[in-house]
Amino acid sequence: MLPIDSEDLLFRIKGGIQLEGVINKTDEEGIKAAFQEAINELISKKVINMKVHFELATLDHVENVIIQHNKMSRIHFKLTLPIDVVLFVDPADPWGKIQDQFVDAIITQLSAMDKCIQRYTNGKTVPMPQAFHFELPEKTTLTTVIYPAGISDETLEPQRKELHALLGLDNKPFFRRSMAFCFPSDEMKAKYLRNVHKYIPTLNPDEFQIFGVHGSYIFHHCMQDNENDAEWGALYRCFQVIISWFNCQGYINKPTPTLTEMQDILTKFDEGFVNVVEGKDWIPLEQMVAILNAFSISTTTKDIRPEVDEPIDLSIHFKEQATPVAFTAESTACVVLGIAVNEEANIRKILVLDTGYTGNDDLATITEKAVDWKDEEFLMGLEAYGICLPQRPEGV
Repeated sequence: MLPIDSEDLLFRIKGGIQLEGVINKTDEEGIKAAFQEAINELISKKVINMKVHFELATLDHVENVIIQHNKMSRIHFKLTLPIDVVLFVDPADPWGKIQDQFVDAIITQLSAMDKCIQRYTNGKTVPMPQAFHFELPEKTTLTTVIYPAGISDETLEPQRKELHALLGLDNKPFFRRSMAFCFPSDEMKAKYLRNVHKYIPTLNPDEFQIFGVHGSYIFHHCMQDNENDAEWGALYRCFQVIISWFNCQGYINKPTPTLTEMQDILTKFDEGFVNVVEGKDWIPLEQMVAILNAFSISTTTKDIRPEVDEPIDLSIHFKEQATPVAFTAESTACVVLGIAVNEEANIRKILVLDTGYTGNDDLATITEKAVDWKDEEFLMGLEAYGICLPQRPEGV
């Protein structure tokens, strides 16, 4: 996780570098060789002429580079490589040293782009390389990966597996394109807040072993989007959070449904729900799971009576699945994002995200009122409660 209190400066440089070259042979190997030679020549100059954009922007669309054969013996090509470099620098360093670091970082990225072109060029179609930045556990900087535009995440899985092996990562996804780091100005443009639990005080790691949700989610809650669902919408909002998690990790590629769309799913699943949905009644968890099924999200649900049943060990769920958990009791619901365990003192705390929150999407208010570590005892006063444990698909 990136340290919020770090004194290092984070620079992000985005822009385009002109790449020009000559193709002498128009077969695949000849095209690869021509691009490699052009990039190596650019690197050898160590002079970067680049139109730099210091604002945070995204490429809406990037075309592949198509090499077309004609009757000329030599084919010239020209394109703009979309450079996107992230650099952490010590503010005490002189500007000259920082400029050298910029050049070194860009050269490193050019080399990585060359490897991408060599790997993914197919016949006479050359992919446009794109940079993505990822946040990894136990790392205080970002890791940049170059992927080819226009190639599916499924096709890129072998490359991701290589990265996992190289960096010693487990079998949870870290490098899917949808998981790229969200920079502050990107977050400012977003309609909803994400990962709000990261902004509350952390528990002492010397006292607690913490198991939590892996990856990103969007915080959905009651009264959002001008909906008047304060009395009945908390469980719907839990499922919006869960679906957003599967979207953010790249497991699904469908927009998070609105309340109306979720109600339509329920009524199509069982026409008997029409009156319940129209009456805005509280719907039991086991019936609500039909919403997740519509997104091909498999789940395990359990009903717990604290006076009779053994409590669920959520640490196992977060170690193995690391998905947000929906919790519902009587006419309330919330999302559980993690559990903290102190075996020696026999203390457990759970990280609760309150989807019944009805305030504005103001981060300061949300971190004060809608997300917090709670003692496990708050469950014991309930006669019964249900939990929904989403299961993530295999693969990185």
